[in-house]
Amino acid sequence: MRKTVLMVCALLLLPGLSHAAGYVIGTYGFGGKMDGSSWGVELGGVFLSDLHPNGDALSAGIGFSVGNTDDNPPSASVPPAGPPIKKYNDGNEYEGYVNFGAELIPSLFGSIGIGYSTQKVLSIGQSGGAYYETRDETEKYVTGMIGLRYIIEGFSMGIGFHTRRGVMLNLGVAF
Repeated sequence: MRKTVLMVCALLLLPGLSHAAGYVIGTYGFGGKMDGSSWGVELGGVFLSDLHPNGDALSAGIGFSVGNTDDNPPSASVPPAGPPIKKYNDGNEYEGYVNFGAELIPSLFGSIGIGYSTQKVLSIGQSGGAYYETRDETEKYVTGMIGLRYIIEGFSMGIGFHTRRGVMLNLGVAF
């Protein structure tokens, strides 16, 4: 927990110390393979950089999102072993990611990101009218995203595509 607080503080202070703009963005995703909506937050900064081909701005951020995927599986005892009849998402899907962007034209950024998400999955069988759990596992996914963002002083909004969450909309503040 302490490391997380220190990282968030550094991300909020670093843009101000380096004469850059910081941002906080809320994200909403829908329509993807995850089969549920998601909410998240991203913290980052926009920096003028010589690394940009035209000397324009680059952006970098880290984010976290939660997908609403809980299927509320029925309560089940462990044996007898047998073929599962259905897989249930047990709880939400959690993702952490990094996102990088480059200014395409003034205030319009192209962004690309990579992340890692996990989802607990239960396989439930049925025998004699009773449910039983045949497998309890955690599915892991490497995720990717691409998008466009419009960032001006005090405001940020964007749209993109995420490999698990589908269409991603974001809205936030720049400071």
